[in-house]
Amino acid sequence: MRQQIFEDPYTAEDWDMQQTSRCFVHLCDALLWREITGENPPQTPVTAREYERAGLPWFDFYRDDLAVLEGSKTLAGIKSVNTISKAKGDKALKGNDSVEVTSVISCSPKKKTVKEWAGE
Repeated sequence: MRQQIFEDPYTAEDWDMQQTSRCFVHLCDALLWREITGENPPQTPVTAREYERAGLPWFDFYRDDLAVLEGSKTLAGIKSVNTISKAKGDKALKGNDSVEVTSVISCSPKKKTVKEWAGE
């Protein structure tokens, strides 16, 4: 996954700085989820390999009309869970192997139609 960050086209005065809200997030494991909600926990997300086997397309969204902001020097040194896991010699993210991406659908604000299936 790649991410690009663009400069906010609005000024600070365009935002309502008086309106605030909070959201509390609680993390729980599958057993606690069932106890709290009375429902089975959500299924784990599909892996890249499962996604590829299903023949689903990948998407590439781009904005060639905006300049990409330079990344944060503070965040540049952050390591992914996968990188740390490999350095420790374990496999924290099972099924997180890279795949050969063959079907990519390019999307941009200039394109008004995006087909959902590469074969269509």
